[in-house]
Amino acid sequence: MAGALYILGGLGILKVLKGDPKIIGDQIPVDFCSNAIIVAGAKYANSPQLTVVHCATSASNPVSWGYCTDVVCTYWKNFPPQKRVGDCSFHLQKNEKFLKVTDLYYKDVYLTLNP
Repeated sequence: MAGALYILGGLGILKVLKGDPKIIGDQIPVDFCSNAIIVAGAKYANSPQLTVVHCATSASNPVSWGYCTDVVCTYWKNFPPQKRVGDCSFHLQKNEKFLKVTDLYYKDVYLTLNP
């Protein structure tokens, strides 16, 4: 899911999303998960009981959502896609009232002035 948000932000489609930039996000690289599935499958293949394996990285490598959005926007600013709608200015907003105002701005004012 995070990948889709990063692409939409990079294309200039997604500008604001409800969320707290200080919260730690458990964004797991696909190779980490696939390795865990292979190892867990081999270890518990002959087990008579159901075993649940949890795969996460936030305890060993905590990264906030705000840091991730900063890194993603820096990347897209350095390597802008050719078919973008606008520049990457994606950010998280935890204040519900401010979120509604920025949503109204981007939907009505910004899109009217920048067709």
